[in-house]
Amino acid sequence: NSAYCYHEHMDLLKRLDRFHLAMIEQPFQVGDIYYHKKLQDQMDTPICLDETITEPWQAEVAAEMKACKYINIKPARVGGLQNSLDINEICRQAGIGCWVGGMMESDVGKAICTELAAIPNMVYSHDITPASINYPFTITQRPLMMTADKMLELATEPGTPILPDPEKMMKKVTCAETFEALR
Repeated sequence: NSAYCYHEHMDLLKRLDRFHLAMIEQPFQVGDIYYHKKLQDQMDTPICLDETITEPWQAEVAAEMKACKYINIKPARVGGLQNSLDINEICRQAGIGCWVGGMMESDVGKAICTELAAIPNMVYSHDITPASINYPFTITQRPLMMTADKMLELATEPGTPILPDPEKMMKKVTCAETFEALR
């Protein structure tokens, strides 16, 4: 991610085509749609924009320029679920596949990302795992679970699929303050 410079590394990146990679994710600096487009024009390997896409309008620009073939949507980075849905729809209409990246570390956020990863146009595997894989405790009423075939479970009814557990959360609080509104 963002480790390469167009002028210095273009030939190196183009040589990666022979390996038939699934994609190259965000090789150039954040915000650089122009040089990602120039690279995509010269490669068969799909370019995936990640940190460059923080709002729907940026997805529109990338789509119009044909700067990439994938976009990694991270709800925490793009401003929430509605922007995630909007970006996915922009990409769907432009023929750009999407996938969901994490950044939400509790099972509350991971469950929302899992639901997002299950909608149409999410064409590439997500990188979401239950919090229990990385943390010794959870702060939710129930953990996000994997099915027997290593798939993440989806909600069976509308609404937030996994809720926080205030008692578990309070056990981890080390300092608290209460504020009252001024009148």
